[in-house]
Amino acid sequence: MTRQRQELEGLEARAAEAGDGYIVATLAVHLMDRARERFDRERQPEVVRVAGRVFTRMTLGRYVDVRVPLEGGLAVVSAEGDVKPVGELSRAPPSSSTSRSASA
Repeated sequence: MTRQRQELEGLEARAAEAGDGYIVATLAVHLMDRARERFDRERQPEVVRVAGRVFTRMTLGRYVDVRVPLEGGLAVVSAEGDVKPVGELSRAPPSSSTSRSASA
């Protein structure tokens, strides 16, 4: 019975160490995500900030910012705070006035 108890205590110790490691890793990922979000929000070049203001006006406030994420590419921020790559934006069909003037 003593050997089984020792094995159990060893397993409990390993489980506790694994749990501690998981907590540390999870906290590190959370802090890195927050740092990346802060960078995306605060460290954009002036041209990107100006583009964000223009895009906000163009979309009548539906999107409130343009960002260049650390991962690359270009993303927009909705009024609700959702960040999405520009490739996910829908394209508006040509307006009927444009179609008429092109055919006239």
